Amino acid sequence: MSFAKQITINPITITLSLMILLVAGFGGLSVVWMRTKIAQSAKRITQIQSDHKQVNIKLQDIDAKIAEAHTPEVLKAGIPSSVRPSTQEQIIWVPDTYTIPQALPPQPALASPTPVVQTPRFAVHRD
Repeated sequence: MSFAKQITINPITITLSLMILLVAGFGGLSVVWMRTKIAQSAKRITQIQSDHKQVNIKLQDIDAKIAEAHTPEVLKAGIPSSVRPSTQEQIIWVPDTYTIPQALPPQPALASPTPVVQTPRFAVHRD
């Protein structure tokens, strides 16, 4: 006599097995996706750091050019020969205790314009 063993598979077992395989498959794919995104971010960060270094080098070069342009020798070379020092008559000495006079009262909107008078330019020095 032979006994035939019948194996019955419960539908719940099949469903749970498929769910476990599905979750494991999606988990594996999500790990691969996350590693890909991490690699892309690392590459982008490396590129940004490289660009940042290049900008810093250019900035240092510009700062060096500005510092060189502000040296006394370069500034003196840029002064035209027609410029001369102030004469004694052009210098007005103003004491430190000098106060600015009060502002003029407001004028009407249609007041006549004041004439423009050309005056010599003076250098002002404080004691």
